[in-house]
Amino acid sequence: MDFAYLNAVVRSTYMPPFDPWFAGGSLNYYYFGQFMMATVIKATGIPTAVAYNLAVPMVFALVVGAAFSLGYNIAEGARRSVQTVRSIPVWSSLVAGLAATLFMVVFSNLDGGVQVLQGAVGTFDFWSPTRMMPPDPPGFEITEFPFFTFLFADLHAHMLAIPLGLLVLGLSLNTVLLSQPGEKAIWFYVSMGLLALTTGSLWATNAWDFPTYLGIGAVALALSQYLRSKPLALGALYRASGLIVIFVILTVFFWLPYHLRLENGFEGIGITVARTNLWHYLVIHGLFVFLVFTLLMTEVPRTLWQWFRDASESRKWMVMAVSCPVAILALAAALLGYSTIVMLSCMLIVVMVMFIRRTAPWPWPKHGDSLLSESDGRAFHLLPLGLLVTALAIGIAVDTVVVKGDIERMNTVFKTYLQAWIFFSLAGAYALWYLGFVKGFFMRITVAKGFWLIGFALLVASSAVYPVLGTRARLADRFDTSTFTLDGMAFMETESYTDDRGTVIFKWDMDAIEWIQEYVQGSPVIVEGRTPLYRWGGRISIYTGLPTVIGWDWHQRQQRCGMGPCDALDARTRDVHIIYVSSDAAATLQLLNDYDVKYVYVGELERNYYPLEGLTKFQDMEAQGHLEVVYKNQEVKVYQIMG
Repeated sequence: MDFAYLNAVVRSTYMPPFDPWFAGGSLNYYYFGQFMMATVIKATGIPTAVAYNLAVPMVFALVVGAAFSLGYNIAEGARRSVQTVRSIPVWSSLVAGLAATLFMVVFSNLDGGVQVLQGAVGTFDFWSPTRMMPPDPPGFEITEFPFFTFLFADLHAHMLAIPLGLLVLGLSLNTVLLSQPGEKAIWFYVSMGLLALTTGSLWATNAWDFPTYLGIGAVALALSQYLRSKPLALGALYRASGLIVIFVILTVFFWLPYHLRLENGFEGIGITVARTNLWHYLVIHGLFVFLVFTLLMTEVPRTLWQWFRDASESRKWMVMAVSCPVAILALAAALLGYSTIVMLSCMLIVVMVMFIRRTAPWPWPKHGDSLLSESDGRAFHLLPLGLLVTALAIGIAVDTVVVKGDIERMNTVFKTYLQAWIFFSLAGAYALWYLGFVKGFFMRITVAKGFWLIGFALLVASSAVYPVLGTRARLADRFDTSTFTLDGMAFMETESYTDDRGTVIFKWDMDAIEWIQEYVQGSPVIVEGRTPLYRWGGRISIYTGLPTVIGWDWHQRQQRCGMGPCDALDARTRDVHIIYVSSDAAATLQLLNDYDVKYVYVGELERNYYPLEGLTKFQDMEAQGHLEVVYKNQEVKVYQIMG
């Protein structure tokens, strides 16, 4: 799909681009990521079959740079703002940047380590870490993580949106910092405008990311007014509300042409009955949970105990009266299958306490605390804590609600867990830096800390297995494993594909595709044979970008009709079948004209899937002057409609 859409955007001379799998229609999908790549392709003139394989590492490099920059700058800003009994070395920020990079785009979930323990080194399954919530049904969840995204090398919306999401995080921090006294107001509003522009682009790139990052941007604007107010005034609340309203409006206004042509298929939110097993969640996010839990255990209990010790007797009794039934309810919920929600809710409450405490020390005293931030440095601590709140909230949300029209909760988990991974990565890097350099966690190694280090080392090792063994397994999962090339069509020179209908030798299709790429101008409509999903069907529209009458119908059904009936797609599917099966030349010609078809493609695939009498009719139509063979090789004929 992604290669077809990229080729279509490159060929399109207007926006929105035409849909290569629904001739006569425009892309009803979030295509801005493909548009960005197509712009580079147009500027460089690189063939799309090569450019596709350059785009993936380019996006990877953008994510690496952004991850390191955010991790480094969060730690460096925090380092300059804290006052501790020991000096924090300058190079500590480099550690945070490196950790953020490894956590985000190199490490995997813990399934790699599990497979090694099971003795699967020689038969490593690179696919299984993306399906960590069996059985299916009920959920069909996808548990992808960024390294797999880039290793699988599918230039899909969720990949292309990652750099934009990281840019939103950087601009959110920048906007808060520019709101501080002494900064020129104009730069604050410029940063806010860029934040709105970038946040809005996520709707056109990967719409699943838009609500989350919209909320992050809104919170950043609220904090920008709160942190500059000493003390908090009602005017700051009014200003923050006004800025948030303007921000939300701008995110849509900047992308209004896109929204005006988009047929939004969003059907709302429903309640899900699927639940995430706590073990599954820990195998997916275990490294991050380990770091976050350690941070909470070293930072919060002492502060709460100090507050409890200094509280009045009535407050102490009130706390105990509330805590006991809450603990009982939490235990009951865990026993009823809500253990993941219970764990994440407990962590979320504690992190929110830390977040609030970083914004305003009340009502907790600061004595004994090693962190005494200046007001203009609080943002560097609040960003990772805010991302941690968001990541934990996502884990709770997907066990509670689901987007209607989803395949159970396949994409709900898939798209939001990727967001959570990014947020956990930055929060985990901050937690590691904070523990090591602010709290001095590694200064004196005790027996307990020794066990902690062993556990941390095992989690890191388990997370680092996949980049090695998973990469090896993925490279072996190719048509031609004897060579490496950037040319995404090179495998067709020597390979073939066999299904239950017969064998297709790719070379003949490759020669025809190259002829079409070279000589067919514009975006005329083609018709080609159809197959079940994820086979060789749709190959001409995929590799040329030319619109076909109907391509992979399941993708079109999702993008145009949701999960409901889709008469237009059913009609096209039926008509393509008639075009290749019917022996009635007049009826076939009428259908070709109805869809404004310019070229009819007949190759090995069509001969495998359709009866001979339906295909020989094209020769009769050629003899009658309705068709003309404009290209042929040993196995392929391309007919042009005359008149």
